[in-house]
Amino acid sequence: MKAILFTDNAAQDMYAGYMSKVSNAMEGTEKEFRNMILVEVHNYIQKGMDKMEEDRELVKMEQIIHELGSPYVYLKQFVVDNKLDKALKSYNLGPILLQLFQSAKTSLKYTVFFVLYILVFSVAVLVIARILFPAQTGFFVQEGGFSFGFIRNIDGATEVLDEWFDPFVLVICILLYLLLTSFIKLNRSQTKTRFYMERVERENLGQ
Repeated sequence: MKAILFTDNAAQDMYAGYMSKVSNAMEGTEKEFRNMILVEVHNYIQKGMDKMEEDRELVKMEQIIHELGSPYVYLKQFVVDNKLDKALKSYNLGPILLQLFQSAKTSLKYTVFFVLYILVFSVAVLVIARILFPAQTGFFVQEGGFSFGFIRNIDGATEVLDEWFDPFVLVICILLYLLLTSFIKLNRSQTKTRFYMERVERENLGQ
């Protein structure tokens, strides 16, 4: 992408300053994403400059920047989503929870995902409960059914996992974590596909 060249130095500085803000607003995101957004903003400015009847480049730039607004505002959710995609690729729990928490403020879907992660790892608390209350924590089988976790009344129940309880709990947590993360990755992939399709449609309508 080549920078737009202006004859007015003030307009040139304004353009360069704005593109720098756009770049800074995307700090920590993937290179492909940054390039795509920079091209989008660049093209928006270029089309705006070409369409306006105003001759003064500085006035044009001021109006276009006013229309766009602050990149820290309109790129915020895109940046969070991209950082989430980046974290999902590595299955890194810390960044995933951080980005889901950021998205949960504006999206019910991400709120649900965040809560599901918390529930998955709350199962791991049973390992601690097993240490503190070994007789009442486990996988209990009794007449008419079974119970899993911390059980107050264990009369007539038999704990069947014994020393395998901790590994069993950890395996469950890991499997649920991998399944949930894979599901969110699939959901994000579908969301990005819809975004790119809408982008192509807008470009085609603009031709």
